[in-house]
Amino acid sequence: MWIAHFSDLHLTREGQALYGQVDTRAAFLAALARLRDLPLSVELLVISGDLAEGGEVEAYRFLRQALADLPVPVALLPGNHDCRATLGQVFPEQFATWQGPVLRLPLSQGALLLLDSAVPGREWGQVDASTLAALEASAGGPLLVAMHHPPFPVGIPGMDAIACRGSLDAFGQWLAGAAEGLLCGHVHRQVATQFHGVPARVAPSPAHQIALGPRALAYTMEPGGFLLHDWQPGQHLLTHWLPVQAAPLHFYPE
Repeated sequence: MWIAHFSDLHLTREGQALYGQVDTRAAFLAALARLRDLPLSVELLVISGDLAEGGEVEAYRFLRQALADLPVPVALLPGNHDCRATLGQVFPEQFATWQGPVLRLPLSQGALLLLDSAVPGREWGQVDASTLAALEASAGGPLLVAMHHPPFPVGIPGMDAIACRGSLDAFGQWLAGAAEGLLCGHVHRQVATQFHGVPARVAPSPAHQIALGPRALAYTMEPGGFLLHDWQPGQHLLTHWLPVQAAPLHFYPE
């Protein structure tokens, strides 16, 4: 099955450019257009947090309107920039079904566990004993897990300082015995690794990226994009990166 994976939209109010120059609304709409044009049968779109820059109701209403005619089910996760209460007002069908920090979402060949790692008022995330208990209670069958904060370092000091904290070894051990993949956001770059032997993927932002390197934390207008996961339970997770802007096809002669 194909699963599209967006992250870190940072949507703003109408007419407001993020940092005075990043049009996050236009980037998101371009990513949706690219998704619609894919010659694939996508089963789900996951957006792994930081949906709105300041958790503003206007930004969430824009998000809902933009997703209204998308012929693909959508699963939303909150990030450190989001307001869970406001998300619940604008997307009650999504957030009213949460029981604690984990929601199980059935798929055609397994299930996706949505894990809320956000800590209100903090940039970093957390996995604690209650999270582990909720994961255990939601386990069973082929699983992917999605969360906002990566529970592993990504090699960017400024982002590693606000990564996930808490019972990470216990979380990794649980993943190793229960899940076939981990999907994250937060970093604004594509990152691929393994966490306790489980394939882990971090999605870029459709808009701005975080600069790579040991310098002070900075953003860059490198091309935005999203991930497309081909998950066949029992097989290795296969992931493609797609830039937001498509390019013409040039067919080879037969």
